[in-house]
Amino acid sequence: HAKLEVRYVARQQLGKGVTQAQLSNGLTVLVQENHTAPVATVRCFVRNTGSAYEGKFLGAGLSHLLEHLVAGGSTTKRNEKQVKDIMDSLGGQTNAYTSDEVTAFYIDCPASGVNKAIMVIAENMQFSTIPEAEFRREMGVVQRELEMGEADRDRVLYNTMKKLVYLEHPARHPTIGYISVVQNVKRDQVFEFFKDRYVPQNLLFVVVGD
Repeated sequence: HAKLEVRYVARQQLGKGVTQAQLSNGLTVLVQENHTAPVATVRCFVRNTGSAYEGKFLGAGLSHLLEHLVAGGSTTKRNEKQVKDIMDSLGGQTNAYTSDEVTAFYIDCPASGVNKAIMVIAENMQFSTIPEAEFRREMGVVQRELEMGEADRDRVLYNTMKKLVYLEHPARHPTIGYISVVQNVKRDQVFEFFKDRYVPQNLLFVVVGD
């Protein structure tokens, strides 16, 4: 197969040292130099990929489950342990979150490790394989999180409020989904959702630091 050439199609200064670039594959990149301290943060926001955008999977919490699987999971480039070893070598911090509208991933690290951090997140976004063993493990983690949420009065109150505010809008469903629906999710459905949503047009890649 011919290799697709990715090039800049637009570039502009937004002020305060922020540069925005648009690539020919649809990816948006924001970069800001900040020399206050020798640290950096690498973030990727997957737009249109939250609980309100799950279509036929509404109520399954697919975006949240996929967040668990993509963050540090196996890719075609390296396995889960190799990803963890890279993160440990950076001495940084990584995490992810899901909302109604977006799924986000980040790595904070010393500035000297920013290229490795970019590589890890970029590979997660493009090449995640979601092995069956990792899928089963994270399904268990998510179900335990759901069970704990049902005993958390603040979370129950928040989810009840959403149903009162959004009578029909898909944002009425809890981000994590309903346990009876989540339990029926299959690995192939999650991978299908990954291939559909984790595309350059939905990605906003941010790099800030020294």
